[in-house]
Amino acid sequence: MIRFHIMRVRLFFTILLLALTSCTTTNDYWKLLTIEDQASLQKEIIFMAEHGDANDQNNLGYMYLTGKNVNQDYVEASRWFGKAAGKGNLYSQYNLGSMYFKGQGLKQDYVEASKWFWKAAEQGNAESQYNLGVMYSKGLGVPRNYKEALNLFYLAANQGLVSAQCNLGDMYLKGLGVPHDYSEAAKWYRKAADKGDPEAQFNLGLLYYKGMGVTRDYEESVWWWRISANRGNVEAQYYLGLMYECGLGVQQYQNCKEAAKWYNIAAERGYSLAQFSLGVMYYEGCGEMPKDILKAYMWFDLAAKQGDEKALSYCRIITNTLHFPR
Repeated sequence: MIRFHIMRVRLFFTILLLALTSCTTTNDYWKLLTIEDQASLQKEIIFMAEHGDANDQNNLGYMYLTGKNVNQDYVEASRWFGKAAGKGNLYSQYNLGSMYFKGQGLKQDYVEASKWFWKAAEQGNAESQYNLGVMYSKGLGVPRNYKEALNLFYLAANQGLVSAQCNLGDMYLKGLGVPHDYSEAAKWYRKAADKGDPEAQFNLGLLYYKGMGVTRDYEESVWWWRISANRGNVEAQYYLGLMYECGLGVQQYQNCKEAAKWYNIAAERGYSLAQFSLGVMYYEGCGEMPKDILKAYMWFDLAAKQGDEKALSYCRIITNTLHFPR
């Protein structure tokens, strides 16, 4: 009866585990189990792992990786992932590759990372296919090869992996491993954007802004940039401010207050173009926004410290005009 109870809990956990990607936390799933069931399951996992079960070796490695019900220990995690990976467990192959890539519990080794990512990728693991694509695009542990990167991104993107779809858009936009194809870039950005990827949403908005691969449409740009900006993309926040300042794709011809709002959000996050633009607004005044030379200088100075030459010029003008100490 006890054995049946353990197996019931184990089956429940295994079904949940199948729904996970290797980078997803199991905390929420563990919360569905009682403390007694968690303890029973943990003992079962340890017992089966020590007796050579690859799935439970992977599970135990994941527990050590995340610190779930055990003390977090990257060395132990890599040891258990190594045991399971050697038996062909694709999740452990991916996890072991990730640990070599990041240098967690093991000396960082891109060559070894690529080796294990390949093993998992050949079994259809989308995350491994994506990671290999990144490695080939950057020449990490493998020779730089944009065509190989493109092929790997395709494999992962066709499984619905958002990051791979976004990277495919980048490859077509920049002509890496394939001729420039802005329509194809827009297609892949849209797939990722529809799934909520802020970078893809920004890039799709940029294509609409420039009329690349799609018909130029400022309102569509604003639509995607607003979504991306609200998800924290700093470039989208800046460009949304720009659209309000220029009166493009928005209901009013110009809305300085809204422009300043978005510039300020991006500027406070250290985005130099937003800092410069905010400085200009305060220096010249905009709509109902009065001039404020001190605020202008503050934003110009921050942008100048990041290498913005125009901002530095404004700082010099203000310093000479108001006789600020150098």
